[in-house]
Amino acid sequence: KNSKEIFAFLRENLKRLSKERGVPFLSVPATPGASVPEPEPSISPTKSLKDRLTANTLETVPPAVVNRCEVVVLDRYSVDEKVDIARQHLIRRVRKRYHMSEDMIFFDPTQERDLLRHLIKTYTYEAGVRELERIIRRLFLRILRKEILAKQKQSVRITRKKIKQYLESPVQPRQINDESRVGEILALGVNVERGVGSIIPIQATRLRLRDHGETRQEGYLSMVHATGNIQKIMDESRKVATTGILHCADALGIDLQQVESPIHLHFTGSSTPKDGPSAGGAIGLALTSALSDRTIRRDVAMTGEIDTKGRITKVGGLDIKLETAYDAGCKTMIIPKENLSGDEGIERLPNALKKELQIFDYEKWKGDHEPFDYERNVLQIVAVDHIVQAADVAFIDEEDLAELETRFIDHARTITQEIEKARKGPANCFRLFYTKDPGEIDMEGIEESFREGCKCVFLSHPEVKEAMLANFPALEKHIRFRDFDPSREDLTTVIREIQKSFAENSNVPLRVSLVAPFFFLKRDGISPENFAPELSSEELRLFANNYTLQGVKIKTCKSVLNHFYCDLAQLESAHADACFFLGKRDGIYTVDLSFIPEKYRLDVKHAEEILNACLKKWLVIVEGPAQGSEDPD
Repeated sequence: KNSKEIFAFLRENLKRLSKERGVPFLSVPATPGASVPEPEPSISPTKSLKDRLTANTLETVPPAVVNRCEVVVLDRYSVDEKVDIARQHLIRRVRKRYHMSEDMIFFDPTQERDLLRHLIKTYTYEAGVRELERIIRRLFLRILRKEILAKQKQSVRITRKKIKQYLESPVQPRQINDESRVGEILALGVNVERGVGSIIPIQATRLRLRDHGETRQEGYLSMVHATGNIQKIMDESRKVATTGILHCADALGIDLQQVESPIHLHFTGSSTPKDGPSAGGAIGLALTSALSDRTIRRDVAMTGEIDTKGRITKVGGLDIKLETAYDAGCKTMIIPKENLSGDEGIERLPNALKKELQIFDYEKWKGDHEPFDYERNVLQIVAVDHIVQAADVAFIDEEDLAELETRFIDHARTITQEIEKARKGPANCFRLFYTKDPGEIDMEGIEESFREGCKCVFLSHPEVKEAMLANFPALEKHIRFRDFDPSREDLTTVIREIQKSFAENSNVPLRVSLVAPFFFLKRDGISPENFAPELSSEELRLFANNYTLQGVKIKTCKSVLNHFYCDLAQLESAHADACFFLGKRDGIYTVDLSFIPEKYRLDVKHAEEILNACLKKWLVIVEGPAQGSEDPD
């Protein structure tokens, strides 16, 4: 071939390769010796590629270099952006690579966005989408191998159940504490060399070195003794924080007489050097908690420098710290008010990311504001300018929680007589419970409720029935069991069958109450419209035992909720509608967590603990001696 054909061949193949690899193509002349044309001004690829710099953080880049660059900051993707990337690119890439058609394995079009959000928020902990692509690939390939190839299915629709079946629970990064504690809080730091964030757990523990009336032992410890490989600047923050909280001791509830007891301040992870002023505010909260004996919420993290007057001032690396707090499982992050604006502030974050954050200054947080949306918001940001404000956000007030229990006790007392009447009246209702595990029903507490009043039917696998009767054989006299396999049977058909059998032996209209997990009810589309009027059904009521009006699951409340619904199901719907801690979501009664002050319900685990404690108080009043407990008062 002559040289002209060689150049033409090279040019076409270079174009093809540049397109495949996403690299700009600078054309070469077709004739040897000809001059190379200048690239189009709008492209200028060689210059942009040659002069591009990347860095994890600007703190390691010399100021003179930064001054000569146009800095483009790339923040983490928002959840909505990740959903769009997955739909438009990642899923298509997996299909193309493994030759899967769109009809072979697919997300339900009506639920695709919700399912992808579930994958992102449950199975990934990253700023980008690499892990998300791996998760999608793993899910598709396992379904391909186990259902398409092994069972010869033509197509598979991905649901929440499929995701749970084929994906293991992810290994989470270092999480917040299992419980809220006195003297313990999370500070946030940045590894300057790597440009990544880190959680710094701080522990403040008061030491008792003498009995009452004895002279203090001098020379053992200073007022605040610190360990944990802290460097000079952080050690200075410790001293400044001590002065700052003592300056406003009255406002923080610190008894100055207790200050005589020394405090051991420890920063866990002693093998890692720690330095910088941004942990000052968190140190102040830990010391305040130890000296005032007030508990700090486990879901709170703080960043901010403190001065000797207790003021909280600006810090850097906020974007990385936000990501770190979210990945650790925090729901509230306290930042300096100065960080709401400026180059290191919240305002420079992209709008897509800011939509996922609920951002308040302290005054707005303290007043009326839009409630936290669990389905949209990932983190609540509260900007403060003083340690007293930070303490108000972070500390748990036991009196607030005691007031909640009092509300439940008062409600139970107003409804007790109605429940007693229903138990002694005609049995014009029946209760259905769908149970997957015997532990979902607390038989020792609920057994008396099955003996009188509404009839009760349990829908469950045979092994669940055997386990329940093995521990409580007398239940068979009061409860009807019906074997039920949700993978083969439809709930509507089963309920219609049971309803018909009860209706044949009853001269009064029946009231049907079904208690089951929320998404299980949604899956089968249970509704009053599905039931024929000739079956004499007065009404059908659905109760979710694992879900809330706010859109979060409360799995640890199943047992006590089943017990509560067992009593409530005997009453007219008006009583359920008037219950201040219930609401309706898609026609299903679910728990409304809005009765809990927002700062305590953001952490779902804490909200579950509060709800369980309040409902147990309610049951003690309603069932009295049947609970084996005395009146709470």
